[in-house]
Amino acid sequence: LTPDSEILKPILELYRDTAAYIQGCNFTFPSDKPNCKIDYILVGGNVSVKNAEIPELIAADHRVVTAEVEINKG
Repeated sequence: LTPDSEILKPILELYRDTAAYIQGCNFTFPSDKPNCKIDYILVGGNVSVKNAEIPELIAADHRVVTAEVEINKG
């Protein structure tokens, strides 16, 4: 789903997209020359994002999205 998808909107109201922490472009598809965002790591509740990135790896038809997260206790 693209970020403007009607199906995705209710999910994004409940969870945060880690892409906000990515420096630069957050496109993931197609992997050889990404031109759209269709992959997500979403977090909610007491989870904070320390880092997120999309490495320039071509291992499949999508690029990999990674995020380092931390559960906030207390």
